[in-house]
Amino acid sequence: MMDSVCHTPQKNLTLSAELRSVIHERNILTTRSRMKVLSALENITRVPLEEKRKQLRNRVVQELLTSEASYLHHLELIMQFFMIPLTEKPYISHAVYTALFGNMETLYKVNGELLNELKKNPDNVASAFLKLAPFFKLYSVYAFDYRQAITVLQDVQNSNPELSAFFANQESRPEVGTKLTALLITPIQRIPRYCLLLKEILAHTPASHPDYGVLQRSLHEVEQAARHINSLVHDYENMQKILELQRSLCGNQPCIVSPGRKFIKEGMLMKVSPHGKKAHPRYFVLFNDMLMYCKLLRSSPAEPGSLRCSCVLPLKQCRVVEILSQGMFKLTCHHEALLLYSASSQEGAAWIAALKDAVKQYHECRQTLRRDSSSKRPLRGQDVFDMGQDFINSQTKRRKMQSHVTVEEVFRDKENAVSENNVCLSTPKRQSGIQKKMRTLNCIQGESDEQPMDVSRSPESVQDSLYPLRRSVRDSGPRCIRRHAAVSGHSVAAESSPGTPESARTAAATPEQATWHIRGYQLFQYAVSSVSRSIRKHILRRPPSAPHFE
Repeated sequence: MMDSVCHTPQKNLTLSAELRSVIHERNILTTRSRMKVLSALENITRVPLEEKRKQLRNRVVQELLTSEASYLHHLELIMQFFMIPLTEKPYISHAVYTALFGNMETLYKVNGELLNELKKNPDNVASAFLKLAPFFKLYSVYAFDYRQAITVLQDVQNSNPELSAFFANQESRPEVGTKLTALLITPIQRIPRYCLLLKEILAHTPASHPDYGVLQRSLHEVEQAARHINSLVHDYENMQKILELQRSLCGNQPCIVSPGRKFIKEGMLMKVSPHGKKAHPRYFVLFNDMLMYCKLLRSSPAEPGSLRCSCVLPLKQCRVVEILSQGMFKLTCHHEALLLYSASSQEGAAWIAALKDAVKQYHECRQTLRRDSSSKRPLRGQDVFDMGQDFINSQTKRRKMQSHVTVEEVFRDKENAVSENNVCLSTPKRQSGIQKKMRTLNCIQGESDEQPMDVSRSPESVQDSLYPLRRSVRDSGPRCIRRHAAVSGHSVAAESSPGTPESARTAAATPEQATWHIRGYQLFQYAVSSVSRSIRKHILRRPPSAPHFE
């Protein structure tokens, strides 16, 4: 047995590191000499590190070129052995062909141009990606239709034995050697692969390199294209999920398909009854703007007609309060208060976090938009079926009510315009407001608004245009004056002269005092018409008709 045992050194130091440690431990050199020696040792170690970084960078660039050539080869296999034969033989229709392969030829041209740019200058890959990165958004069309393409491929293979045999024959060829589904997924994986390779190249590129800034911009452009593709795919999956939930609702009611609506979470929760004696299982579905819970009628919620909507709660009015640490929480919305819990504490905590985040995101998104309606309330029973009109578009009735002009306002403004004609008629903004309300009154009285008010006429003619009934009374005014003059014994000719201003003022003032009951009758008739129109609209639910005065 050997007395001495060989121990493996725990740390293998290089010669420069050993010299540096000896110089620091032993004060054998002066300060100036020690600084010179240490700087020389650093220069010796820096050169191998730069060379190693350059080698790693060249290796990643070579991998990029090799993978790009292999990717183009896969696209050529699809085009040569599947796309071209299917166009020559009537196996499938043009619609199925488009659904299977989409814009495959366009992607091949874009990546062929990228490979040519990379081969021209392998040391400057950043410029090639910066030039062609905007065209990578074309991959969003292919990614959007990829799931549908796989579904169509499975359907045609099951329904068409001849086509299935053709695919099997082409896939077994030595030139292909793989399944068509494996070839169709390669474009989906290509853009994320670009991001990884460019990040690795950037990590092995020093900041002092002339292409460092261009490489950063190219990586940003490729990542932006990848985010665009992922967002479209996510939107497609979200819409498909909402459509599945719509089919699961009994009678497809209520309508939950709406622009901008996003699905967040679904699952079973136990709802405690108002008296607290029982707990009922309910299927909850959380969206970005509302929470819906339903009764589960069948074993699986994915089956058509398996969910019956019980209540819809707008997230704007929802508040979530955690009661216990076991996943029980209270959800309040207006007068609704739900006590909910889950079978597991983890699931309950996940629901609490999802609800709080959804409410927070809803309010943050609404801060930069128009103020949302505060009349949204929980919907139950028959109100759930009208959710598409009342729950979503609750601003319509408010805008219609605000745009309504009452006849009292019209008369009040007209009287102000008559009494202050010297001031009001000289202001353009005031004129336009008076003209609009005059046209409204003319429509109410059945007159045509094709003849606008002429503001250059005399005040007397303006009064006659404001009160159409006054004109007919004024025409009969001289006859009334003559009868009055005959009774009193005065001269009729002097008072009935049309050129005398005194007679004109008398003829204008006397009928106006005598026709107050006519204007009162018009106001009463308009009020009756407004009440009947409201009854037809809100109670009888008939289309509104314009009021008419005879």
